[in-house]
Amino acid sequence: MGRQAELQRLQGAVARARETRHLQALTLVGDAGLGKSRLLRELMALLSADPTGCRLIALRSQPDGLLRPWGLLRSLLAVQFDVADTDSADVARGKVVSGLAPWFKERGERQAQLIGQLSGLDFGDSPHVRGLDPRSLRDQGLAALRGYLQALAARGGALPVLLVEDLHWADDGSLDLLRHLLAHAAELPLALVMTGRPPLLTRRPDWGTPDTIVLLAPLAAVHSDALAQALLQRLDAVPAKLSELIVGRAEGNPYYMEELVRRLIDDGVIVVGEARWTVQIERLQNLRLPGTLVGLLQARLDALPAAERRAVRQASVIGHVFWDDALRALDASAPQALPALQRAAFVKVHEKSDFANTAQRQFDHHLLRQVTYDTLLKAERRLGHGAVARWLTERTQPRGAEFLAMTGEHAQRAGQTALAIDCFEQAGKEAQKRFANAGRRSLAAPRLGLARRIGA
Repeated sequence: MGRQAELQRLQGAVARARETRHLQALTLVGDAGLGKSRLLRELMALLSADPTGCRLIALRSQPDGLLRPWGLLRSLLAVQFDVADTDSADVARGKVVSGLAPWFKERGERQAQLIGQLSGLDFGDSPHVRGLDPRSLRDQGLAALRGYLQALAARGGALPVLLVEDLHWADDGSLDLLRHLLAHAAELPLALVMTGRPPLLTRRPDWGTPDTIVLLAPLAAVHSDALAQALLQRLDAVPAKLSELIVGRAEGNPYYMEELVRRLIDDGVIVVGEARWTVQIERLQNLRLPGTLVGLLQARLDALPAAERRAVRQASVIGHVFWDDALRALDASAPQALPALQRAAFVKVHEKSDFANTAQRQFDHHLLRQVTYDTLLKAERRLGHGAVARWLTERTQPRGAEFLAMTGEHAQRAGQTALAIDCFEQAGKEAQKRFANAGRRSLAAPRLGLARRIGA
């Protein structure tokens, strides 16, 4: 709604990449809730229906992304070759080699192992990798990655379109990887569409140019009105007072508008029927709505039944993305509330899970997870993070080195200082092996802080 100009720019970049066979890149930048993810979904739907064909590869950084050196490369391999976090090291390495090697005309196994080693899989015993210094590994691994992307475009003619969301959470190595691809634009038939919040441009002031940055502004009034009508389309008639309330409070933020409608349903102003909705406009007279989006989300959380509220608060300890099995480790009965939370639009389920034999879910929005987490008492957080650290240690044992930083963060928040220091120290050493120097520094900071605290 109201994003046709931005959508056309994204389509234009893909069309130019297809025509020139050179990399074309755009980055959507906007505050939370303005519709960056929705724009990408619309683009994906259009490209999927394009008879000329595109090979869509969708990746997304998570809030813990800064703790995962070369995290986007790791995600790329997981998406392309179905590498699950619970796969054993041998299985994961086998999937990467068997998936990547056939794309190279020669030395396919070596190229695959270089990419895999850079992503965090341990091919250190292989003669193709053994003895490489970190810088050489980085340079040769990125060159191999370029070769893979070129081969993707060459076979079948479908243009690879790489869609990367939430770059503001990506680690520095991943951002450098994307810059590396841009530096080789002339040799890469690729469209690269990315999203991020404004802190990305603060962190990387040289990211993009006016021609490659698409700034997403709040919806104009006319488009906010249209969105309000669309959200309330099941009403036979939309009272002007109701529409003005939704449009005026949200100030052009589509997610805020959606949450306002949900709150009005919870408060009985809007009565949901199977086919049509009705409105009790007189209820607006005495209704006091929170004045901010955060307050609105807090109120929706408070309105949940006790069991559902307890379950979603525990899920927030795990993260924006969480797993039923991990939630069960915090509270055996909590997963029973997940279907109701899904119906209430608090969480949604993923089609695939990074961990075997357990469903993977996520909060409806990052803001919703943060607001939920902020309601926890310090003691509740410590207990929850301790349980998650234990769960991660058990579930990732076959490939524990890849999850050291994540486990360390949960251990740190649980007050398990010795475990946290050990995890961050080992994770820093692993990052150094792969020339993720910025990642190593970011991992060293919490370790040193914890060490000083012990010394004090």
